[in-house]
Amino acid sequence: MADTATVGAFGVLAIPMRVAGWAPVPTVGKKPALRGYNKAAHRPSLATVQRLCSRHGDKDVGFVPGQSRNKRGAPLVVLDCDDEEAAGLLSEACGDTPGRWRGARAGSYLYVQPKGLDLSGISSLRKYGFNADIKHGRSLVIAPGSLHPSGVMYRWADGVDERVIDDVPPLPVEALRYITSRRPKPGTAPAEPQTRDGSRGLGLNDYLCSQATYCDTYDELLDVARTYAERFPEIGIEALSEDKIVQRVNAVWSDVLTGKITPMFRRRGVARMGGDEIKAVAALGRHGGDAFMLLALLRVEHTARVARGETFAIAARAMAKTGTLPGWTEERFENARDTLIAGEFIRCVSQFRNGRSGRSAAQYTFVDRSPVPRGKSSH
Repeated sequence: MADTATVGAFGVLAIPMRVAGWAPVPTVGKKPALRGYNKAAHRPSLATVQRLCSRHGDKDVGFVPGQSRNKRGAPLVVLDCDDEEAAGLLSEACGDTPGRWRGARAGSYLYVQPKGLDLSGISSLRKYGFNADIKHGRSLVIAPGSLHPSGVMYRWADGVDERVIDDVPPLPVEALRYITSRRPKPGTAPAEPQTRDGSRGLGLNDYLCSQATYCDTYDELLDVARTYAERFPEIGIEALSEDKIVQRVNAVWSDVLTGKITPMFRRRGVARMGGDEIKAVAALGRHGGDAFMLLALLRVEHTARVARGETFAIAARAMAKTGTLPGWTEERFENARDTLIAGEFIRCVSQFRNGRSGRSAAQYTFVDRSPVPRGKSSH
């Protein structure tokens, strides 16, 4: 590996990486040094990288896997493992690859993304029982030669350098199906960090409220917050400052201590359904059985949300891809959803929109089917 001790990794490695097919990005720690670095459809030109080296040669180096291409034109995928157990399980499932490097944790494994394999909506593998992330598309990956914030250098496996991009195998489709078919664990991060009304702080606050029931101490919740917030740059959003993170954690932990957020400590969610209601759902035609299962799942996951006056999404395609109900196809989710709407168990309150600020999924709520007490009008 080239010496990056006196000159930054970007100044030493960016041009050789670009020549080999990578899309290099100057970084500071785990954060990009450029805005909009992942917005382009293609990797930067060699001339652009040369100009960036003159301005950011002292920085570390990362890359955008979806913009990077091997000599066959295939984009890259990285399995980024935090512990040895995840590394062993994932390498066994996905097969060996010569594209391997280590940082402060267990290691990263490089593959190419097969044509037709849709990885949208999948970034964290933690809810499937693997302490790892899958980096693809517009994600930012820190490259070998850079320094981890702990002071440890990311290093290629012996005998490997940036030219390995042409030797790595495709990520097996069967392996991804195996990974995402595992039962999701409660209390895990969503595929991407979320904002609310365009606010990173409100998005973090919402997530912390959902995670506080799984944290035994303040320090655990703070660690959850830091891990979540550092992922904003991966989707092109500036990370929150440490002060803002601590401020949100203090507020949520205060609500825990005062009883405003009641710790459930891994209790199971419960869906309440009366016998007459079960019969009514089952009688909704040939999709009635599926409609019953979907309604039970929605009530387990969203009853509290609706009680707060909020709504929920039913994204059939995403639910099928992530195995929300194992074995269900997108069409099966759609049929069950439409059956519940026709039977007036749920209703759509806003349609799907594709606007300037991005896509907004259709939103739903439960229909109140409780009987009207005698002597009282329904109007």
